[in-house]
Order: sequence, then C-alpha cells, then structure tokens
Amino acid sequence: MDDRTRLRRLMEDFGFDRLSAAIYEALLTCGPLPRRQLLAILSQSDTRLDRGLAALQDRKLVSMDYERFQPRYYAIHPAAAWQALSTDLLWETTDTIWSSGVAPETDDRVVETRRRTCADLASVAARLSRPHVAALEHRQWDADTPQQLAQLVCEIVSTARHEVLAVSKSPRLPQVSAFWTVLTGRLSAGVHYHRVVDLDEVIAHGLRIVERDLREWHIDLRVLERDRIRHKFYVVDDRLVAVFHESDRPRRDVRGVGRISRKHWTVLKYAGRFPFYSRLAIPADFVVSELRRVANVALQRARDRFTPDEMGWLESLIDLGKFSVFHKEAAWSEGRLAELEARAGALGLVRRNIEGDLVFAYPISDSQLRARLAERSATR
Repeated sequence: MDDRTRLRRLMEDFGFDRLSAAIYEALLTCGPLPRRQLLAILSQSDTRLDRGLAALQDRKLVSMDYERFQPRYYAIHPAAAWQALSTDLLWETTDTIWSSGVAPETDDRVVETRRRTCADLASVAARLSRPHVAALEHRQWDADTPQQLAQLVCEIVSTARHEVLAVSKSPRLPQVSAFWTVLTGRLSAGVHYHRVVDLDEVIAHGLRIVERDLREWHIDLRVLERDRIRHKFYVVDDRLVAVFHESDRPRRDVRGVGRISRKHWTVLKYAGRFPFYSRLAIPADFVVSELRRVANVALQRARDRFTPDEMGWLESLIDLGKFSVFHKEAAWSEGRLAELEARAGALGLVRRNIEGDLVFAYPISDSQLRARLAERSATR
C-alpha cells in the first residue's frame, strides 16, 4: 500500500471523512494552496470544502498563511500536530505525569487504538509532507485570532536552537498540548527555556507538574505579580519575537491579537525587557514550596468534612491543577462534581480562575509570598 492510500485509510480510521482526508493529502503534498486551487484539485463545492477545512482546523492539523494578502492553507508540521493530538487523548484519560521518552499507556483500548493511529499518521504524513513554517515567510505578521497566534508561537519556538525567553500572564493562549509537544522537542535538543509567569499559571498547572518542569526539564521558571507584568512575549534566539496585544489597552498602531516579527530592533527591544522581569520575579521552587505548605494546612483542617475520595480529589487539584481527571477516573457524575465544587468552594478550598478552570484556592497571596521570601532572605 502506498503512502497516499495509507494516509487516507488512517484518516478515515481516526474519524475523518474522505473529503477531509483528500484535503489533508493535497496540503501535505502540494501546500500551501489558495482556496481556488484546492477547489480545482478536489472538484468540490465551496460548502463541502469549508466543512472539510473546518474539521482539519478544529484538530489543529491545518492552518492558514497569506501571500500578497491572499489566504493560503497549509498542513501544520505533521509530527508535532499528530503528537499533540495523541497528548490530548492521553490528558483527557489519565493524569499520569511523565517527563521524556515514551508516554505512558492507558487502560482504555479505544484511546490506545486512536493514539497508535496518531503515531502511524505522523510517520506517513511526514513522508508526504512539504515542510512549511508560515512564521518565517513574513518579516512581520499580525495574528487575527488567539488560535492563529498560538500556532505561530509554536512555529517560531520549533525553530529555536539556543534559547527561548517568555513573559506571560493569564489568560493564556490555547493549544497547550501543541506548545508542550514543540517545546519539549526543543528542550530535548538542548535549548534553554526561561519563563516569567503570574501565580495563576503555577496554580493552574499543578504543583507536581511544575516540580517536574523544574527538576526534569530544567526550565528556569520565575513568578511575578500579575499587575506588574505589562508585556507578554516570546523571544527565540534573539531572531524572532511573538508579542501579545492587551485587549484592555487598544492601540492604533497595532492590529489583531498579537504580532510575530523578525525585525531586529523589535526583537532586541523585547529581549532587553526580559532581564527586568526576571530580576523582579520570585524563583518558582520557593513559590511551589510555600503553596504546598499552606495547602497541607488547609487540607488538614478539611479532613473531617470530606470523605477519603473527596480528599483525593482536592489533592489532585493541588498536584495537577486544571489537568486533574480524578473525577473521570472515579466515574463521578456531573451532578456530584458540581455539588462537591459548591461545598468545597463555600469552605474557600476551590475556585474558578480567570480562564474558568477549577483550581485549588491557596490561602496565600502574591504579597504574602514576597514577604515570606524577604523573611527567609533576612534570616540567612
């Protein structure tokens, strides 16, 4: 069986219809392609083409570039795209944490079959693919949507050879699995990652996950008060920068939700801002230790009010944050989860963050963390 036939069969096995598979094949082998060429190649109506493209874009397999202001569709790097899909399937099923190498298997046969299909598709699609990194085709590009900006950030990070600098605060971009897939690939190749974030990110990601990132992936992570973070950006090797536009501070000289730039002075401007944020921020290992300390106190006080499995759920929110699937593994109904959230929320143990995720409500603030750090420094 040749690769084109195998690709179409695997796509259908995964759940795509024949047209979506044909569109994907065309973009892998001939892309980027404008809409009129896709219509000519596939001999389909506008409505059917739109439906097929939407299915591929929803799965983050296809994105859009521009040439002379005309849109062109292209296949996202297949190894990263299908690995991200496989990671999504895993995260939806288990909260097992892994660092590098082969991801763990689940006990769900359906999920494992789909993950094997993802791996097969990554291999076949890579052999057919004509690589296209849209972010490198433009000196400057204003992204129209958060999804487009997230894809462009993944693309510039995928080109990193030495160092990535990042400053971020809530709310963050979508496509967590796609970014993590690209980032860990570069970390495995020896790239250094330095990141300044707000406290909400540490809480949302979970303490065990942050500890893994610090100790096993050697990410240089620091935490700064949200209201002191005035810029959100990624700088890659002093060559590329992604800048996020604040929606609450509209400006006439920018458009869209963010900008990718290769302009040297723009890159250097943001690279020069990173040391300022890094010096102000608190080391993440200290933040994690303090959060765990106050969480343990809160849990100890709550033990008489919750059953052992309910305590396990609270502990999973501490360890895994928004990635906790404890309630799914315990086969709780939506009603039971809602009732437990209401009860724990009334006691000040859980809350919804700015992005709507359910997280543990740590009884400590940014200012208290900074005061604790000052106390520790004074006693040394």
